[in-house]
Amino acid sequence: MGKRGTRRLERVEIKGNPYNHLMEYSMNVTKEKIIRFLYDMRVAKTSQIARVMEQSKDYTRKNLKDLYINRLVYRDFPPIQKEKYGSAEGVYFLDNQGAFFLAADSGIEKKEVNWDPRDNVVSLGAVKHSLDITEIRTCMEEYKSDLSVDRFIGERRIGRINYIYQGEEINFNPDAYIILKKKLEGKIARISFFLEYDRGTESFKTFLRKIRDYEKFYRSEKIKEMYGTHPGVLIITNHKLRTDRIKKLIMKNKVEDIKYYFATLDEDYKEDPFCFLANN
Repeated sequence: MGKRGTRRLERVEIKGNPYNHLMEYSMNVTKEKIIRFLYDMRVAKTSQIARVMEQSKDYTRKNLKDLYINRLVYRDFPPIQKEKYGSAEGVYFLDNQGAFFLAADSGIEKKEVNWDPRDNVVSLGAVKHSLDITEIRTCMEEYKSDLSVDRFIGERRIGRINYIYQGEEINFNPDAYIILKKKLEGKIARISFFLEYDRGTESFKTFLRKIRDYEKFYRSEKIKEMYGTHPGVLIITNHKLRTDRIKKLIMKNKVEDIKYYFATLDEDYKEDPFCFLANN
């Protein structure tokens, strides 16, 4: 029986102007969506990409393999969690040609794309954090109900939020900005919130400091300038006990009247990723 697949694929060597390679490359709608998804989310597993694209794993792997060979995406096999049978699932990042594609498609220079090769050389903890955020989005995108994702903007596109509050310069970076939509009596209703995902890797004191940054942001003029409204804050952790403790911490210490939502990235969330709306 022959060997199934290989992790060591020969990749195309890009010589000369990288845009010439792109002009000759056979792009399709799915490949383009994958590139944009990886740019926004930083990293995703094969299975997550297949679910968001609503394609089979085989078709997704075929597209990912071609994108990888042509250096539009980068592939790695970090030691995170093995599948029940076989080796660990591959995870994908944006690669150099993918950044050139986004630049060309947007009519900007590649240096204006918020991407750097070093973005793909991150710690295992950072990969796990980003993959969990990708899972949060994937569950929302694939869930079928009258409520759906209108926009999900990852932290790369949000960038660092800088503002001045009472003479103090403050910088912080939400994990995502999410807008959900629902049709009500022939009209579209929307609800928006920032996402803060917590894997229990920082102290409660540090997390509370983030909440203080949100409160100052809500009192500043910057939030009106950027969003024109006051979104809620969705806090998701990877353990129910952690979620409960953070909820109590915030309810006890909050100052600003911000609408907080709480959820745990567990099997209940995966069954209904919008359950936090009913539970808060």
